[in-house]
Amino acid sequence: MTLKEIIIEALHDPANWKNGEVNWSFIDADLWCHNDAGNFTSCMHHRFPFKSSMTLIGSEIGAMGMGIPAGIAAALRFPDRQVFSIVGDGGALMTGSELATAVAQNANIRVIVANNQHYGTIRYHQEVHFPTRDHYATNLVNPDFAKYGDCLLYTSPSPRDS
Repeated sequence: MTLKEIIIEALHDPANWKNGEVNWSFIDADLWCHNDAGNFTSCMHHRFPFKSSMTLIGSEIGAMGMGIPAGIAAALRFPDRQVFSIVGDGGALMTGSELATAVAQNANIRVIVANNQHYGTIRYHQEVHFPTRDHYATNLVNPDFAKYGDCLLYTSPSPRDS
């Protein structure tokens, strides 16, 4: 993976991880992994092929949006290690624009977005405590995350080239 590669994989259902739909062959033994807050992480903790040589850093007490910035910080601090972040679509929408910093600083990071089109943990708690209500406020209208990542790799011409 080159320094400019930032890959965002839209996973429509994190449960697909257990069905082998995620190819984990890119993982290095000294991987540095960050995960965002959300109920999508339970599948990651159960299905991701962790090794004792890897580092996992996760958010505490539901701090959504920290996965991408934390991954970028690790990629800048440890440029020779493979770094990736696993984030929910809500967290990706909160801090996904930080990927522009990753591109500008040549950070080597891979981002995986668990795209379920809603704030999963918030929705879960609302459904448990208020089962008869419509939970429209947790629905998300998401961009195509792969295209979003692609557009951040765009290099605009300098004013001198115009």
